[in-house]
Amino acid sequence: MTPTTTLIYIRSLTSILNKIMRDFLGTIYSWFQTFWCENLHYFLWGYDPSTLGFTLTNIYNIVGLITIFVSLVIVLVYYYIINHPRLCTWWSWLITLLVNSVIGLFIGFGIVFSKFTNGAIPDALMYEYNEDGIVVNQFISQLDCWGFSFGCFFVSIIFFVVFTFVFKWWSKNAKHVPFL
Repeated sequence: MTPTTTLIYIRSLTSILNKIMRDFLGTIYSWFQTFWCENLHYFLWGYDPSTLGFTLTNIYNIVGLITIFVSLVIVLVYYYIINHPRLCTWWSWLITLLVNSVIGLFIGFGIVFSKFTNGAIPDALMYEYNEDGIVVNQFISQLDCWGFSFGCFFVSIIFFVVFTFVFKWWSKNAKHVPFL
């Protein structure tokens, strides 16, 4: 294999992994899409009405990667740093899960609400105009931002539970928490 073909192979593999990761995180968030409006959903996928394509930043990836990182850190802290026999109970695990989920909720709200208030969402996705150019309807509201954050709450739970089953087995005291 020549260096040129190796480079081409690595670039194509990276492109495939990027597509899988983009679709993977967006699909997980799409499970909870009923909590926010369709226009916000398009924006979070990176849809740009001016180009009629998905050319904007995929917000699902940003929020998803932050959520994965936070969930991973909290699981590792619970199982390997706290790791105290007195805290190896189902209720302490549940409290940790809720703390993780509330952090995920506020991460999702903070990112999407900042896009909402800073005007990053294209007007064609935000508003409906009449013939005179006057706004007659607002499609995306603050309630949709809270809806998205509620979806982030559940996605944080999913990642926390997955990381729990991956990392709990090597913990000295908490390997049987929340259950065998």
